[in-house]
Amino acid sequence: MPGSAPHATVSSWGRGRTASLVFVVTWLWLWVRPSSPLQEDTSRDLAFARELVDGTQLHLHGAWASFAALHQGTTWIDFLALCQLAGLGISGIEIVLTTLLAATVAVAYLGFARLLPDRADPLVRALAPVVGAVTVLAALPMTCEMPLLWQPILLPVPIVLAHLCLWRLLRDGALIDALALAVLCSFALDVHVVSLGLAMLAVVAVPLASDRPWLATPASLALALATLALCSPAAITGNFGILREQGWLVPISVVLAAAALVGALVRGRFAALGWEARLRVALGGELMVMASIIAASLHPATPALTGRYLLPFVPAVGFAVGLAASRTNSRVSLLGSTALALVLVVASRSWLRPDNARALPIYPAWRVDEFEPVAELLRERGLTWTELAGRLQGPSHAMVLSHLSSLVDPGSPDPAHAESGLVLVALDGEQAEQVLDELPRDPELVTTLELDDELHAVLLQTSARADRLGVELCRDGRDCTAVSIATDSRTHQAHPNTWVGRAPGHQWLTADGRAQPEQLLWRFPISPGPRAVLLLSTTLSEPCAWSFVAAEGFEPSTPLPSPLLQLDEDDSGFVLVSRRLVDDHDDQSACGEHGLFPPSIIETAPEWVRLRELLTPAWAVHQP
Repeated sequence: MPGSAPHATVSSWGRGRTASLVFVVTWLWLWVRPSSPLQEDTSRDLAFARELVDGTQLHLHGAWASFAALHQGTTWIDFLALCQLAGLGISGIEIVLTTLLAATVAVAYLGFARLLPDRADPLVRALAPVVGAVTVLAALPMTCEMPLLWQPILLPVPIVLAHLCLWRLLRDGALIDALALAVLCSFALDVHVVSLGLAMLAVVAVPLASDRPWLATPASLALALATLALCSPAAITGNFGILREQGWLVPISVVLAAAALVGALVRGRFAALGWEARLRVALGGELMVMASIIAASLHPATPALTGRYLLPFVPAVGFAVGLAASRTNSRVSLLGSTALALVLVVASRSWLRPDNARALPIYPAWRVDEFEPVAELLRERGLTWTELAGRLQGPSHAMVLSHLSSLVDPGSPDPAHAESGLVLVALDGEQAEQVLDELPRDPELVTTLELDDELHAVLLQTSARADRLGVELCRDGRDCTAVSIATDSRTHQAHPNTWVGRAPGHQWLTADGRAQPEQLLWRFPISPGPRAVLLLSTTLSEPCAWSFVAAEGFEPSTPLPSPLLQLDEDDSGFVLVSRRLVDDHDDQSACGEHGLFPPSIIETAPEWVRLRELLTPAWAVHQP
């Protein structure tokens, strides 16, 4: 079912030069983004890749954090593993990704230039595909949710290529385009399951536009399933099982079959349309689906809409803007579309370079490139993850341990109890100068890393009187049980958690039909040692913040509850640390916390006054 292809009115050499310019501009624009922040999904993915590189665990299916309860595929993990095998650090991986995205936008320009209907005006003919490509560029920071280093940042590659094959199929009806579309849709699904919407479009398009639908439809289906099976065999079999258990397999199969049938039934009418009319129908349909998703997200019962859910529609938006720019040779349309694309690019800068939420030292907001020297120092000292789980203290404690899962050796699942602690704090230049004045001058006890002019990492050896490895999780009152926080699995280390036997700690809290507790309570053993002031540093507001609430075996000199607790040399026994799970307005989200992990108790010497001042939450400053 061939359509009328546009005339070759622009030289291939000219398009090649423009594509090169688009590549360079895109690369430079995307490179201004900061490195990815430390984040649980990034840590988990890097841990999966590290296990694959080390050969300790071959990939079966992708990341745990699945979409709609389905397993993710392994393409993203495989990509990270290949980069690690090539010796690339985080900066190297981000360079590779930036290059892939820039190449994708350049390919989008070339595709738009070939597919847009031909116009007589040379300026319109030259600029319309550029406007479309610039629109794609503008959408990437928001839809890829930059600057996070995670699956959506790889997704534009197959999404853009799949759309170009889709539009070629609608124009020419060639079998090769139908097969390429099937492969690319499967590849996109394996990167992230959010690409299901694109797969649905392909199911309609193949019987609708193929010259030989009786061959293209079953061949595309078989090739799509083969691609998924080749990429992630365990993921596809697991997803079939999940869909069958949930009762979704038959309804989804019926919907896909109905979509293919609709495409076959209306192919005669579609064949009678010219290329531009076909293009408008296809783009209009896809944009209507996107608008429906946005409208549905406004309902309180639906999940919040994030950028990645709109990522499959980005090429259609870019092509629609390019088509509007070339409308009927109107330079007014070209000017309006160009202005829109440039406004979107400027607006995307807020996604590309988000406001820095860093509040040193309580909320360090570490970035992965900044943290690499810290991790290197810990590796040089031979520290393993399970040792650090018992020794490391400081703000963003769980996040730091999560990221270290891929950077240090996992260690033993039964590490020795810590004899000393390690406080890790991030300070600006002025804070570092003030704190270092009161710390020991011994380089074996205090190490400072100057990461840049405004960021210093201080690693300080301190006491370990509160035994993290011996901590107990409590329900109400005295109902406590021993838990384990040390695991030698990198992927479990990436999501720090507590375990009661082989079950996660949260299952123990709600066992025997118990209701979800309104507060968390941890019981830490306290051993004799040097005088110390224990501190619970937190970014949570007062109703949700951690506090010392009781002591057992000794009489505390500090009135409780309090975020601070003074210990004399002979004090020993237990301290109970608690926080609420809902605020004064019964809002659980205000007190939300990822995972179930004991808080970091920072142990300071009495003379470290300035360090405590900096780490004490603002609401607790005036407490006695």
